[in-house]
Amino acid sequence: IIEVWAAGSFKKYWATQARVAFPELAGGRVMAEGVANLREYPRESFFGLGPESRRQDQSEFSLRLSEVGARGGVRVAPALLVGAGAFAFSPRASMHAVDYLRSDGFVEVDYREPLSARRGGWYRLDVSRFTDRNDGAFTFSRADLDLRQYFGLFAERRVIALRGWVSSA
Repeated sequence: IIEVWAAGSFKKYWATQARVAFPELAGGRVMAEGVANLREYPRESFFGLGPESRRQDQSEFSLRLSEVGARGGVRVAPALLVGAGAFAFSPRASMHAVDYLRSDGFVEVDYREPLSARRGGWYRLDVSRFTDRNDGAFTFSRADLDLRQYFGLFAERRVIALRGWVSSA
């Protein structure tokens, strides 16, 4: 699978991404993918943190995000995929720049029937470590949990889909 896309706006915001994926290697037991993306947000506004933020405290900055990396996984059971990846991630906010090495691991359970999701579920847990390659001051960890459940109704002509997502850093 090869995916390439780009998007832009009249206010000069833009994003691009290229992805190469091999989801069915070794008879469907192994997957691999490589991703590269670049995003440019020239004028972002920030008012401060929390409900006490005031409009007069507004500041503006530009934001540029670049990332390149790869991940792979092994299907240890028909519905269970386990894997890991490594990415170079570089956010630039106006004059402030941090270069990260992001290492991650994931567990994915997928028992949708059929894969177009008339019933079943898809659950994924990603755990990442963002290591500041400059001086270590901004190193942190993050966990993302994405839960999707599908219920077919009326001979599966209708589907109710529920989704929950949470992220913690």
